Amino acid sequence: MIFRKHKAKSKAKATNSTNYYNMLIVGTLVLAFLLIALVYLKILNDSLVSEKLSEMDRMTLAIQEDLAESSSFQNSGQLSRADEQILKAMGKGSDMLIWLVKPSGKFVYMNHLPEEAVHSIIYKSNDGYYLQNSHLINEGLERGVTLSGGNFFGVFSEDSGHWLTQVRPVYDHNGRFSAYLSIHYSLNSLSLSDTNVILGLAVMLLMGILVGVVIIKGYVSRVTRPIDLLAEAANRVGQGDLSYRIQVDHADDVIMGQSHSNDDWMNLILTFNRMIDQIEQQNLEQRDFVASISHDLRTPLTSISGFITAILDGTIPPEKQTHYLETVQEETKRLTSLVQDMNTTIRLENNQENMAKENFNINALIHKVIESLRVLLDEKNIQVQINFKDPEKNERLVYADPKQIERVLYNLISNAIEFLSQDGIILVTTRTQGSNLLITVEDNGPGIRPEDLPYVFDRFYKSDKSRTGRKGSGLGLYICKKILQSHGQSIYAGRSDLGGAKFEFTLALGK
Repeated sequence: MIFRKHKAKSKAKATNSTNYYNMLIVGTLVLAFLLIALVYLKILNDSLVSEKLSEMDRMTLAIQEDLAESSSFQNSGQLSRADEQILKAMGKGSDMLIWLVKPSGKFVYMNHLPEEAVHSIIYKSNDGYYLQNSHLINEGLERGVTLSGGNFFGVFSEDSGHWLTQVRPVYDHNGRFSAYLSIHYSLNSLSLSDTNVILGLAVMLLMGILVGVVIIKGYVSRVTRPIDLLAEAANRVGQGDLSYRIQVDHADDVIMGQSHSNDDWMNLILTFNRMIDQIEQQNLEQRDFVASISHDLRTPLTSISGFITAILDGTIPPEKQTHYLETVQEETKRLTSLVQDMNTTIRLENNQENMAKENFNINALIHKVIESLRVLLDEKNIQVQINFKDPEKNERLVYADPKQIERVLYNLISNAIEFLSQDGIILVTTRTQGSNLLITVEDNGPGIRPEDLPYVFDRFYKSDKSRTGRKGSGLGLYICKKILQSHGQSIYAGRSDLGGAKFEFTLALGK
């Protein structure tokens, strides 16, 4: 029940998270679209202004050329009816104000009098329209000017918005300044175009949001399907079902049509399955570890408990107690050795065993280990042959932890002693192999069965008919392998030419 509540909570959180990210994506799209729209609007506005100024340039040039050829304007300073018709047509087709003004401020021609400029223009009944701001000539307009924005020095009212203005001088046939031509265009017309553009963009934005939501919903749905597979698998494993695996065929059907790389999802699913395989394997190894420890501890403890009980209740007579106490002592030693092996195994597996590497004489260490086992060797009259094949027979330096390598040699040689019969032979050989020293320990005992060779270095592995089935804890060879692996070296098991077992391992040569 608790797990189901937790699962429901997790699902709700995942849904909320998905909705949050959906909103975040949509919000980001909206902001990005608005930003793009604003940038586009600015570019469009600048482009329209530039295009309108170019149009005004062409118009002023055309009017100047027309006035230069007009005999009426050149002779009297007035426009003929034909000239007025031309200017009127130009203004009407372009929505521009076309003014021709004398230096005195008198209008020679205006195609339209806007309300925005009424306050700046006066009418004289006898003489026509005049600009009140006749001082504009003093602003240098006779030399020509282009104004983008503003209200033409106050000619247009301030609340009328901004204007594009282009002023060009007009000369008579003698080259004297006779009037100035001013063309005006209200930017409010462009603003109206901007409004239409904004409305169009807003409609596009709404359509884009709707399409984006549909696409995101579909995309998220497709993306979450393989995630749901992984979540379901994780929940099953969390409940303890280590046999559950994501079926690859089903997963392949689910992720088909994804817009991203299918290989990424498939690799993730395969990696997840491999992870569960490893967890299941580790779980099995842990159960085997506990079962092996329980068995190896139970046997000597049962013997110790039985002998002590028999001594205490008088079942074993006093004259035989010494013999059975010696047996108890042997079982106690076996327990101590087993506990030490287990402790070493745990430390090696967790990388807690400190390696104090140094240069030392491996030849001397081999002699030391053999002498430490002399009593066991003499009990079976076992002969140990040593063959140092390099010229420096008395000294061969290697770089390793001497205490750990001593344990490796002790485990291998004592293992050989255990399985050898009376008058057996052990051969220890060293020879250089590139930058390493190869050390071989072999014997003429029963050897290791071929089917057991792949497993002899496994933890707690024993074979009833082979070398590892008698007194050992099943950890000795495993410890040898872990020690050498921590040195970056390897160990190999095989069959000796002597007929028994052969173990070879490498060590880095000393400097």
